Amino acid sequence: MSTQNFAHLLSRLRSRRVEARYSKSSKHNLSRTRHQWKEFCEAARASDIPNGDALFSNPEKCMAEADPELVMLFLKWTLDTQTGIRKEITINAYYDRWHTARRQIPHHRVWSLEDRKRVNSFISLDLASEHGLSRERQPKPVLSFADMTILLNHLWKWDRLQYTNERLRVQVALVILISMATATRPAALLEPEYAREDLGGSPKVLCYEHVRLSL
Repeated sequence: MSTQNFAHLLSRLRSRRVEARYSKSSKHNLSRTRHQWKEFCEAARASDIPNGDALFSNPEKCMAEADPELVMLFLKWTLDTQTGIRKEITINAYYDRWHTARRQIPHHRVWSLEDRKRVNSFISLDLASEHGLSRERQPKPVLSFADMTILLNHLWKWDRLQYTNERLRVQVALVILISMATATRPAALLEPEYAREDLGGSPKVLCYEHVRLSL
């Protein structure tokens, strides 16, 4: 490469915008996080926090400028208002998604490593003990050969469900086979139902016409 092109290439590289690409499930989770933050700001405006009305009137600006203590309050509020959170890893996921949503806001406040450690310590020490959060990781088994045998035997021999088109039965069998052979979970093969809600269309499904089988 000629050195005469260095300035031109450097200018092009500096002008490039690198945009993160997220899966539909990630976009859905980020959208939920922003909605939860908005609800938190509305609750905080009605609280006894000094100057809360001005501080929380703009949720996006508040997220961009939030300090660790405010995020700790958000996580505490999340646990107090949402039932069913029993694991520390779940609230850590909320925290990670909040950071991802904040990074998408231009000119957001940059946190130091110490700031992140303070929030992590608050989760693992204060929130975990106060709410009895478990650190155990639940196993997530995948479809085994024995499971596949039972499912296919029922599908072809005992299933009394009337399919609109018998091609659907073949497609179900194909999904079972691929799930067992690749050790994937159903959401990796079939688009989740919430995709219809977010994007206004029907979820995409894997059909046998999309796969070529060969020996």
